This record gives sequence, structure tokens and C-alpha cells, in this order.
Amino acid sequence: MLKLCANRNLPCLTGLLWLLAVLFYIGGVLPHRATAQPQPVVWLDVVPAFEGNYRPQTWLPVTLTVQNNGPAFEAALW
Repeated sequence: MLKLCANRNLPCLTGLLWLLAVLFYIGGVLPHRATAQPQPVVWLDVVPAFEGNYRPQTWLPVTLTVQNNGPAFEAALW
């Protein structure tokens, strides 16, 4: 390919750059195959006590429910 363009380097390089630009554009425009989003394995549900009524800057008790639909693992809640 370089031997074909040896006499006129600049037009050959420009043509190659245009070709690459068109290929990248087509690659970005064409629809991609949709993949399924992984479902969350661990669910964390937090419900405030007193139906959410609280005083600012005071402690509020909450009920925390953790559900694991996947393989067992160890974790720490802080």
C-alpha cells in the first residue's frame, strides 16, 4: 500500500484518514446488539420508623431488610 502512495504521500494519507473516519462513524451509528442488564443480586430495603416523621439532627430508628438472591458472600454494614 505504501508503494502505491510513494509518489504522493499527502493525498494517500488524507484518503486513509478519511476512510478511517468513515469506518468509525459507521461503527458508531449502526445499532449494536442489545444485551440484557444483569439483575441486582442483593436487595437492601430501608424503612424509617414513625412513618418518616422525625426531628432534624436527631437519631431515627430504621428497619433494614437485606435479601440475597445470589451466591453466599460475606459483607459488613456500617
